[in-house]
Amino acid sequence: MAVTRDTDSPAPVAIVGGSGALGSALALRLALGGVPVLLGSREPERAAQAAERIAGRLPEGAPSPQPGSNAEVVAGAQVILLCVPFRSHSETFTNLSGHLRPGQLLIDATVPLAAAVSGKATR
Repeated sequence: MAVTRDTDSPAPVAIVGGSGALGSALALRLALGGVPVLLGSREPERAAQAAERIAGRLPEGAPSPQPGSNAEVVAGAQVILLCVPFRSHSETFTNLSGHLRPGQLLIDATVPLAAAVSGKATR
């Protein structure tokens, strides 16, 4: 997913796991702030459905989220928000390993819970 932009406009932000509650909420808030959002999911059709729901809540002029697979959205942004459950990190990173580039900023928006790692929440 190649993204071109005006240098005066904000850079797009990719959201991996954007069809879930956390990813969708962050996408809505970023779009309300005028930030272009690339909304990813393991299933691109789920990303498209989420993008449509979010676009319906945006005022005129706000950038609508652009849906795609997690790999596609990662390829189109320098800043990536990771919004998948902690238990899915290993699978997600394995699937994205060939798509991440040096210099990209990856922000993990999840918090591991003890139940997810069978031990202390700090593990």
